[in-house]
Amino acid sequence: MAELLIRLHSHHFVVSRVTPRAMPAVIGFTRQFVQPLRTKPSPYSKKPPPKPAVYAAHCGDTGEYRYHINVFKKFEEHLGFHNLKGSLIEVERPELPVVREVELPIFERWDLRDYQDEGVDYVVKPDGSVSKLIEFQTGKGKGVTSLFAVSKMGLAPVIIVKPMYLEKWVEEIRDVYDIAIEDLMVIRGSEHLMALLEMAVAGELASKIVLISNKTIQNWLKLYERYGDQTLEMGYACRPSELMQTLRSGFRLIDEVHQDFHLNFKLDLYTHCHRSLSLSATLDKEDAFINRMYEIAYPTPHRHKGPAYDRYTNATALFYRIQRPERIRCRENGNYSNHVYEKYLMNNPQVCSSYLHLIDQVLRAKYLRNYQPTEKAVIFCASIEFCTLVTEFMRKQYPHMDVRRYVEDDPFENCIDADIRVTTPQSAGTAVDIPNLTTNIMSVAISSQQSILQIFGRTRKLKSEKTPECVSLYCSDVDKHVEYQGKNQELLRNRALNYSTVFIPNAL
Repeated sequence: MAELLIRLHSHHFVVSRVTPRAMPAVIGFTRQFVQPLRTKPSPYSKKPPPKPAVYAAHCGDTGEYRYHINVFKKFEEHLGFHNLKGSLIEVERPELPVVREVELPIFERWDLRDYQDEGVDYVVKPDGSVSKLIEFQTGKGKGVTSLFAVSKMGLAPVIIVKPMYLEKWVEEIRDVYDIAIEDLMVIRGSEHLMALLEMAVAGELASKIVLISNKTIQNWLKLYERYGDQTLEMGYACRPSELMQTLRSGFRLIDEVHQDFHLNFKLDLYTHCHRSLSLSATLDKEDAFINRMYEIAYPTPHRHKGPAYDRYTNATALFYRIQRPERIRCRENGNYSNHVYEKYLMNNPQVCSSYLHLIDQVLRAKYLRNYQPTEKAVIFCASIEFCTLVTEFMRKQYPHMDVRRYVEDDPFENCIDADIRVTTPQSAGTAVDIPNLTTNIMSVAISSQQSILQIFGRTRKLKSEKTPECVSLYCSDVDKHVEYQGKNQELLRNRALNYSTVFIPNAL
């Protein structure tokens, strides 16, 4: 009698019917996918301690354990170490689902660059890799390349993105494909997803492309891992692992896979389809554990890097001082916090006023000098409150210009149409293309190299002879600001056209 059953799917394998003898092996194998907590929770914090992220899945209702298909060989070796092999293991290989073939004609005005054509060929040609990854530099057309590949393959696609990117993808899809409005279905929220699944089960799904919010999928996964098949009684017409089969979709596309990576990794644990592609400009991370998970999901030899890095933006680190540094507040539970630092600024009107005028000086020097109509600028802040404050200040400074805030539920047009937009790294630091952006002012001190590269990459090579400028503000009196700048300097020197450091002599 078998001690466990393994079902091998396209992107994952499922372990079930685990006997008491085999359970220690399964539990032991799972431990390597539990992410270590970076910092210990403070004993004085009233918040519940954080739960570690697990890059595997378990449903208590069904007793299933799910792992990425790329670790299956290691799982076999692990079982062998526990003397579980041969007839003690039952293996099943479900067939790939029947899919819909769709025509997605491309407008004739589109003409890909050579490296984009190479990207399309990489996606279309089978090479044995489970999930493919395109790592083009920001602004080099990952989205367009992927849509060309989807069109060439002719398999009905499911595109999964963060909620804030839904509108962007709708615009890009309609800009590339010559399709009717009803050919694209956008799913936001559980009710929309339930309706989609019911429509598909009834054979009434006619839309060629389904675009889904990743948070909607995440909520579904959480419910399933807690309640299992009871979710079928809650209104979901299938299990998460049956999504592609139910929609009869053969191609899954994920944008900015490095964001919400834990969720995107887990999507593989519930995916069974013919092909998939993920997009990112910055998959490398300092965290060794996350890099190991990256390597599992997207082994380096199977990634498509694209052309060499194109250096066209000047980068400047601007250091300023504060007159009474002992009054600075910038820590929460012992850790540096940009939100706490911005609250300190707002609670000290004189310092805050000087800081706002400093941002204005940068704007005047980098953006408004030799300004031409249609040129754009972006100012990044940490909190919504500070974004609001900066927006109101800049509107008073420049009543003749279009100054808008873009955070959370603000309309996407605020980000695209404004002359000067004030936003957060979470809202516009990734996957948002601002036309003719010449000036990028970063008032948030960030340690994540991935985030720094994304924000630095918001600028694009301009058609004019003007060189885009990226200016990051650091306080010399905050040790973390100095530390972050040192790390970021090493990172950007190899990507910026020129990198310089400037010190403001007078304290704020």
